[in-house]
Amino acid sequence: MPAAASPSNLFVDDPSDFLASLEDQLSAYDLAEASIITSQPSDCLALVRSGGIATVVAHLNMKDDGLSLLEEVRKMAGADVECIVITAHEPTPIQRQRAEALGVQIVRKEFLPDLLEHLQSPPATRQMQQRLKALERMHQEWIEDLVAKLRDIPEYEKAFISSQNGPFTISELIDDIRELRPRGIEYIRLWRRTIGTLLQIRRKRSS
Repeated sequence: MPAAASPSNLFVDDPSDFLASLEDQLSAYDLAEASIITSQPSDCLALVRSGGIATVVAHLNMKDDGLSLLEEVRKMAGADVECIVITAHEPTPIQRQRAEALGVQIVRKEFLPDLLEHLQSPPATRQMQQRLKALERMHQEWIEDLVAKLRDIPEYEKAFISSQNGPFTISELIDDIRELRPRGIEYIRLWRRTIGTLLQIRRKRSS
């Protein structure tokens, strides 16, 4: 396993011509000193465990399964490590679903230059982008779940709900949720507003 002064990028693949050519491409983008290349999943997990790795790039169809390896990385590091799979072929629907569930980006090999340009950004910037993506995924899941629950109560669809900000309908609340971005005080206000609405709905349904 090659040494690096301040490694933050970790590339994992079976021994292949791709790994050999990757070294030249990393040098061309001034990423050689900030990157480690390995063909051993165990080395990958050990490096992630030791800290300092910002991004792990694994081959999708490597012998040990790139997505399974990145699943272990996710369990170990959560959203603190950016996870990417690279592939020369179109992923299967199941592979896409697994990648989406893990928050793993899929990159085709022909777009490797774009990926290397991305890796030229400081690790702190990439980690922040990764956290924001994770937050957006959680927010979207929360929206879908909440909207489904509200839609399940059609008798209150057009009912007015009282609040300190004035009356509003559940339909308006759903529109607010869909348009809101998960940040700052707006998110907190919406959360409180949503909880208050659900409590009122529960009280009305039980009365």
